[in-house]
Amino acid sequence: MNQDPITEKHKPLLFVDFFFRKLAFLTSYVFSVSIFSTAVAGFFASLFALYYLDAVNVVVSETFMDILKVSIVVYWVLIMLQMGILHRLGFSGVGKHIRTMNRMIRTYPNIHISPNETDSDYKSLSRSLMFFPLFNAINLFTWILVLVLFLIGVSIFTEGFNLSIILSLVTMAIIVFFIAICFSYILSEALTGEMREECKRIMKEKNIPYVDRSTATVRIKLIFFLVLFIVNLFLSNSLTYYNRDEIFNVIHFSLIAIVISMFLAHIIFTLIYNALRQMEMAAYDLMRGGTGIVFPRSLDKEFINVARGSIRHLSGF
Repeated sequence: MNQDPITEKHKPLLFVDFFFRKLAFLTSYVFSVSIFSTAVAGFFASLFALYYLDAVNVVVSETFMDILKVSIVVYWVLIMLQMGILHRLGFSGVGKHIRTMNRMIRTYPNIHISPNETDSDYKSLSRSLMFFPLFNAINLFTWILVLVLFLIGVSIFTEGFNLSIILSLVTMAIIVFFIAICFSYILSEALTGEMREECKRIMKEKNIPYVDRSTATVRIKLIFFLVLFIVNLFLSNSLTYYNRDEIFNVIHFSLIAIVISMFLAHIIFTLIYNALRQMEMAAYDLMRGGTGIVFPRSLDKEFINVARGSIRHLSGF
């Protein structure tokens, strides 16, 4: 028997829902989101960067590698502090969006929005939830950009002005930028969707005006996937060219690239499917005499415009 479209629950986009909620309880909501978005994006970006450096056989000194390792550790510590790992100790993070979300989104006994806040607080939270995925992507881009510039300076200091090393670092940086921005944005949108819907629902119940804003489109998400496919081809060809005698490295990378690409495709199409499902559930609700109002989790322009249109249309009645 098919489940009622009105009462059907949105299933978690990831199979790590339990760990996400547990980590949020132990630290903070934003920190948990960042671990399953920023950290995952950083891990995937690092994999692609390492395979590229291995493919072009970049040779650097031990001093450079030691500085690189220390820099990465320091960076992760700073990012964790920024995202609110010490929220329970009174330090909710750095940045207005981060502090607002960590303060207003409670994580015990489950993740929910504080019900007794002022109108202005709910408006601030709504804006933060809408812009956090974009903020998270830009924030990670900025951290990586500073790190890359620092590493280029270190390479000139330790290796001299070696054009091949500098070009390799710049090429690696472009790949890392794309992977980091792509995954951090899409995963952040997926993980914060439930709270966006809840915030809008609370504001509607309290008669607090809110405005839906989009930060991406379905087309951009599909372009992300296509560009990832091109990056995979570029790295596969580089590995094949520079490692003709080590075919297992090429096969190994190809398998990893397929898994990562399938993961990205799954997240993108799940986001699109859930947005369409919300529209369908709203239509069923309207047919049964309900309000038919949609509180979209998606940040895509196409779905936001549909939600706006439905609200304006229903307001006329």
